[in-house]
Amino acid sequence: GHPSPGQFSHVILYVPEARLWLDATAGMGTLDAVPGVLRGQRAFVVNGRGGALKTVPAGGRSEATQHALRQQLTYDLNWTGGGQLSADVTLTGDLAGSARQKLLGLPPPARDALLRAPGHLLGGHLGAGDVRITGLDAPAAPLVLSGHTTHADLAAVQLGGALVLPLDLGFLTDGPLTAFAADALPDGPRVIERTLRLRPPPGYRFDWPAVRYTGREGPVQVQVDEVRGAEVTTLRARVTFSRGHLSPADRVAMMQALKAAHVALEAPLVMRPPAGFDRPGFLQAMAAEQPDNAELHVLAGEALMQAGRPREAIASLQRARALGADDPRVLALLSAAFFKVDDRAQATASLAQLAARPDAMPAAHLMLAAMLSDAGQHAEAATALARGVAQHPDEARLHQALVRALGRSGDRRAALAAAERLSAQRPRDHAAWGLLGDVANDLGEVAQAERAYRAALALDPEQPRILNNLAWLLRDRAQALPEALTFARRAVALEPTSDAAWDTLAVLRWRGGNRRGAREALAKAMRHAPPDRKAHYAERAKAWGGPP
Repeated sequence: GHPSPGQFSHVILYVPEARLWLDATAGMGTLDAVPGVLRGQRAFVVNGRGGALKTVPAGGRSEATQHALRQQLTYDLNWTGGGQLSADVTLTGDLAGSARQKLLGLPPPARDALLRAPGHLLGGHLGAGDVRITGLDAPAAPLVLSGHTTHADLAAVQLGGALVLPLDLGFLTDGPLTAFAADALPDGPRVIERTLRLRPPPGYRFDWPAVRYTGREGPVQVQVDEVRGAEVTTLRARVTFSRGHLSPADRVAMMQALKAAHVALEAPLVMRPPAGFDRPGFLQAMAAEQPDNAELHVLAGEALMQAGRPREAIASLQRARALGADDPRVLALLSAAFFKVDDRAQATASLAQLAARPDAMPAAHLMLAAMLSDAGQHAEAATALARGVAQHPDEARLHQALVRALGRSGDRRAALAAAERLSAQRPRDHAAWGLLGDVANDLGEVAQAERAYRAALALDPEQPRILNNLAWLLRDRAQALPEALTFARRAVALEPTSDAAWDTLAVLRWRGGNRRGAREALAKAMRHAPPDRKAHYAERAKAWGGPP
């Protein structure tokens, strides 16, 4: 209402014939647009005819697309998540002017260092290894910033070989926007566009629904779409600000638009390997890239074992041990690998180290004892199992294996004592009683063996081996023959492919006078017998006058 010099903050030039507003202090700004901070302001035009009040327009290039930052990121990935990342950033309009002023204000070495700095050109934590600027001294042309880097860690890698990149709004708002153009963003119509091109190794598939999203709040529109090919997919995200000088309400709308886009878009971009993927080779490559990562060497060794490549597995697992991997898996896998290549000494040594650990599982003691027994070291096997029993006193398998190992070592009395202790500790365990019967029978303690077998069958009468053993034990007692036959018939009914059960039934029938039935049972024993026992049955058949 009352003009005064205090109401004016700046002096610019207005050319009415061209409707051109010019600011001599605008540096590298575009010729036909005043700095964004002046747009939309009220201006008093001194025209020699009493003056006029006008509103400074958004500029001759009022379309948002004329003031844009467009970045294209291209990921060329290898199967371990590394590869090459390149970026091309094109700035036009006010955004180009803002970035030019910032770059021209720096001496060339500092300018180069700024573009190479982590996050400034490629986004995230990555710095460009090679950079190039085009159009720096040409205000009417776009400003183009280019750079690339080769890096071993561009995408996350899953153990199954999948490559994963996050999809979120971070790739819209970091990088060149914050480094070069953030100060110009809120002052007029703008477009911020980022294109993400993903090229995984050949054969990988893109395992997510094609991205499509459009959202608008006030002057802000967010649009994301995807164009997918067989070997490359391209995602383009565009945020358009239809006007500058955002009001508080506009800024709230902008935050709402970005939040809605964030919720709709946030997801992993998963690229899965093809069928027949060489997982062991992949893990070997990962371990080669990270030679001091013991866990990767362990995983590679495990995968190589599963693929039937034990010699390569040994190299990976020994590297893991050299790196100090204190993992029982390593010793277990090493033992298995050495066993596969027929190096029994190394296999046994690895198992012994595994069994000596305070956290050794019962299986480690059992495997060590089995390997020692295979080598004829029965006493050593019994010692290993005794340590296992001390460590796992409630593990029945260890007690049973110890009893058998003591028997094989020749110390049958110790075996009998161990079997008696086991049956006393586990009175409801038919297997413990059956084992006691076996050991007592071997020692000629027939009465004790019979009691043990009957106790086992009282707990579980459907045990064909124990039924057969008890039937055989009773074969020499004429008065017990009917009961023995009952046990033998039940044994073959439960396990009709057991040659031992058919042989027992044959002997009992022969002794009971059923010669034809005996020869029929013996024929079935021969049919199911392994090669090393066929000759024994053949001799018996010959003594009985041949098969029926």
